Amino acid sequence: MIQRIRNKFIKKLPYTDRFILRLPSAMMGCGMLHEGNIYLLDYAIKNMPEGKYVLEIGSWAGLSTNLILHLMQKYGRKEQFLGCDPWLYAYDETEAEENYPIDGRDDISRATYMEYIKKGFMDAALLLHKNNLPYTFRLKSDDFFDAFHQKSAMTDVFGRSTTLEGSVSFCYIDGNHAYENVKRDFENVSKHLRVNGLILFDDSFDGAKFGSAHFMREIKKNPDFKVLDKNPNYLIQKLV
Repeated sequence: MIQRIRNKFIKKLPYTDRFILRLPSAMMGCGMLHEGNIYLLDYAIKNMPEGKYVLEIGSWAGLSTNLILHLMQKYGRKEQFLGCDPWLYAYDETEAEENYPIDGRDDISRATYMEYIKKGFMDAALLLHKNNLPYTFRLKSDDFFDAFHQKSAMTDVFGRSTTLEGSVSFCYIDGNHAYENVKRDFENVSKHLRVNGLILFDDSFDGAKFGSAHFMREIKKNPDFKVLDKNPNYLIQKLV
């Protein structure tokens, strides 16, 4: 009942975009992008300050990636898209556990399943944005940011090299939702985020059990940031 009431007040796009309507059925991960996030992503891409990068932490099969790329094209944004995902069944699992089976299928290992998801991500990007592919790296976010801080040259999942150096205009944090991970992702992004830059936290809505929701209590007390919108997840802006 609470969820139904919450969804009743979700702000939605004030226009119809046939590509966005088609997108969930064009790839794996259908239904994993909250409708409220679509509104917030649209706002963020349209209003973010100029910078070098748009960043996504957590790619999965590419639903949000291709939505963000579409919105960047729609609004004529020239920033480069960066993303990272380790494509593990869960971030805290050991390599040995990757050989464990997925739920309900003893004959399919977790490692095989995640290769399937990663291939789905690449296939979707190659189909939908072949002329503007994202620079996405198979890394945990901590390792990605280590490379970013060091201005390292990196090779993405499509075999292209780029040097990670420059400012971030907008970041979508949708990786490991544990409190400690969300906090580190926020702190790492903040080092590269432009003044007036934006961050959207997935699954951060009030009352959620995720660490991302608990971390919002700290964000609200941080004088360097302000809550720009809540729908029901939080979009924040860097002030200084």
